[in-house]
Amino acid sequence: MPGYLLDTNHVAALCNRNPLLMQKVASLPANTQFRACAVTLGEFEGGHLMTQSTDQQKRDDATAFLNKAFLPHALPISISTRLYYAQIIARIWKQQGPAKPSTKTERHLVVNLSIDINDV
Repeated sequence: MPGYLLDTNHVAALCNRNPLLMQKVASLPANTQFRACAVTLGEFEGGHLMTQSTDQQKRDDATAFLNKAFLPHALPISISTRLYYAQIIARIWKQQGPAKPSTKTERHLVVNLSIDINDV
């Protein structure tokens, strides 16, 4: 079954019914799945807990949307997640490693490749 693993910015865009994203969604097969991992859902909820600058009802509606659309099919974090993480990091390092091997992994990801460590 075709599908997409969405990051926090895409979940927010879907929740807010971003016109460009909704156009893309409408062009996909009807059985396309949209999933998020537990970390992505945690980032979204953390944002709601850290801010009081937006409308509480809007935050509550977003949480209800997440709970209905993503929570039942969220990809869990398990002991085997470490292996997937290791494989992804290794592929990035082999394909786009730093010029200096002594460069710290997180620094290379963020500064040189613009990849947030949480997004790995």
